[in-house]
Amino acid sequence: MTTNIETQDKRNTDLLLSVDALDGKVGDSTGMESQILSKIFNLDTEKKEETIKRMISLREVEMKLQSGYQKRNLLAWMKSSDLGTQDGLFDTIKKLERTKLRIMRFAEVKDNANVPGDIAARQEILKKHTGLETVRTSDILMLKKQWADLAKLLLVPEKDSFSTVSRDTLKSMDSFIVNFGENKNLNNVIGAGDILPATVSRVKINGVEGERKNTQRPGYYDVKTGKYLPIYDGDKIEIMDNTGKVDEKVEKDSEDKWLRERRIEDMIDNNGKALSELPEDKELEIKAQEQIKVMKANGADFTRNDEIDNGENLSGEALWNNEKFQEKLTQVCNRLGVKKEDMKVIMKAESGINPKEVNKLTRKATGLIQFMPDTAIGLGTSTYALRRMPSYEQLDYVEKYFLPYRGRLNSPRDLYLATFYPAAIGKSEDFVMWSESARGPSPEKICQQNQIIAPGKNVITVADFNDYVSRKERVT
Repeated sequence: MTTNIETQDKRNTDLLLSVDALDGKVGDSTGMESQILSKIFNLDTEKKEETIKRMISLREVEMKLQSGYQKRNLLAWMKSSDLGTQDGLFDTIKKLERTKLRIMRFAEVKDNANVPGDIAARQEILKKHTGLETVRTSDILMLKKQWADLAKLLLVPEKDSFSTVSRDTLKSMDSFIVNFGENKNLNNVIGAGDILPATVSRVKINGVEGERKNTQRPGYYDVKTGKYLPIYDGDKIEIMDNTGKVDEKVEKDSEDKWLRERRIEDMIDNNGKALSELPEDKELEIKAQEQIKVMKANGADFTRNDEIDNGENLSGEALWNNEKFQEKLTQVCNRLGVKKEDMKVIMKAESGINPKEVNKLTRKATGLIQFMPDTAIGLGTSTYALRRMPSYEQLDYVEKYFLPYRGRLNSPRDLYLATFYPAAIGKSEDFVMWSESARGPSPEKICQQNQIIAPGKNVITVADFNDYVSRKERVT
């Protein structure tokens, strides 16, 4: 028997594969592929390749999904009591459904003329992207400005993945799962406030209640601590109140400022060049180039990592042994009261002693000790500026970061804890990392993202972390 979900699943598949001209009206898959292929071969080469890749990706996910559905039905028929198998299969199915929805929703936003807003502008913003996995933070914010429904693009209903999502139909008690997928650009940067309409005044993010504020970083803030509540792929968002009053001018000004800042940062990372041919991008390109001039005048280094080393682009042992770097590092370590060799353990583990290193997983953490964007801003700089400044200048920000913990940094473990989870400094060995954090991912998610620290475990304790740092010390 075909379930309602599977029926909706088939309709959604047909909708995606129909490619614009079929307009989502192919209701029966019989003969559908020949019609699709006929349409595809009339496309230009670039669009043809993108559409075929999309079809192949969707077909691969679809085959895995159908296999999962069959196993699920078989377990139900057998009335299996193996909860571990059932939970694992359920999680696998949900992840596959979210993958399928990312492919479909991205295609709809980019190519469906029936979606509200300017399709030409959306295609210009996304012209270099074939899927959600590579889009920048500012691309998402630009899409929002073009009236793209970010709730539909980035959220999945918790109970029924394929039920309709729209920012216009959200109501109290609705719950969703964040669907960023493998795009680490979006984690901790795109927030619930960017996705949900301003009328949603209260939410719960992973069970923590937040209220909407239009501050320098518009979004939702913990009602108890006042701290900003970020979101990550797989997080749960519950709508608590969708009847909030909106000051449209304040809301627009706040969102526009947030967009401009992020767009200029992305342009600076693109050597000051506009990211699209849209008029607003051309205007911001001028601002980005002006900022680059100021940063260069202040000593920022814009040498690319793939260019020939000119003496300012050292890393690893070559940088560690550099006289100018060592002189500055000695001063910093003396003021912090730490050993240089202890600092070396941290820098080598975090970045390979590379001041321009960008974390390959998060694509945001940057520099000698892997400063996160919010951390860099709190220190009076940015990850973009850190990546471009001379290494000895970046040491000033290393000192600023560790300064609050001076007197407590008695070993490489303490230094490393200060960069990973400062609340654990001085805690007992059975203390669980992130167990006292009201924001960000859960202890389980932190462990999942850092399996190298505690392989095969569900959470990371201080004892696990100490063992990990000991292993790092032995290879430094």
